[in-house]
Amino acid sequence: MKKEIFYCTIISAIVFVVSSVLGYFYATSNPGIAMEIFSEMGEDLSFIKDLNSFELFALIFANNSFSMFFALITGVAFGVIPFLFMVINGGILGIVVSLFIDTAGVKGIFLLLAPHGIIELPAAMMASGLGIFLGYNFIKQKEMKPLVKKVLIFFVKVIIPLVFIAALIESFITPLFI
Repeated sequence: MKKEIFYCTIISAIVFVVSSVLGYFYATSNPGIAMEIFSEMGEDLSFIKDLNSFELFALIFANNSFSMFFALITGVAFGVIPFLFMVINGGILGIVVSLFIDTAGVKGIFLLLAPHGIIELPAAMMASGLGIFLGYNFIKQKEMKPLVKKVLIFFVKVIIPLVFIAALIESFITPLFI
């Protein structure tokens, strides 16, 4: 079982990296469309600039916890949603990096993403990997109840604390670099 989970998490990481690269190159090839996508996301999230650090932390923690839980638990539906979760997040990261690399530079992008990303990305990859693992076992028609229980325990004991730490860093430390 551990080997299967490891492989599913590696698949999740590969999907994320490939999607990030594709998002980056898509944005460099289509900067107008990429900026339009980013602007629409920015309009939807414009309220964030009015939040204090604690409110931002609560929002980030709740959003990331829910998103990762959703990606994990919907994996029972053949693992499609966790796969798409990584495709979308990787693509968005690639687009954002492409749009801001010229103004922020590599160091600036690194300072904005690495402090929390070094914790958040592995958590997202594990959540997605566990979702893919559940989908794989559903397809193999394995008894799901004990697998889901083990996966949920791992989610609560490992992924949620990582998301908590990443949200603290993203809301209290990352703004110092902006």
